[in-house]
Amino acid sequence: MRMWLVVGLGIVLGLATLAQAQDVGDVPMGEIGDPQAGFEYAHAVCAACHAISQEKTPNPKAPRFKDVANTPGMTPTALKVWLQNANHPTMPNIMIRGQELRNLTAYILSLKD
Repeated sequence: MRMWLVVGLGIVLGLATLAQAQDVGDVPMGEIGDPQAGFEYAHAVCAACHAISQEKTPNPKAPRFKDVANTPGMTPTALKVWLQNANHPTMPNIMIRGQELRNLTAYILSLKD
């Protein structure tokens, strides 16, 4: 799991630098959404694999959202880029855009210690 985080975060941080001057999809990088709506989205879409609010993750290969939020250098920009570009063999190809992207970003970052 740690290796997955390290590889994914390396990609995220590289893409975040590139994305700072542009939008990701249809979401301006500076916008943030509603954490409660993000929790509801995560519960409906992400909870089968990720620990969205609990300590134990259903899929050991899927990081807990709290761990994602507490990753050094994780910013709204980096998280949005990662959510838009996450292409991992163990993750389904889910396209998160618009308000859902803003809400999910707000929820995940609300878990930061």
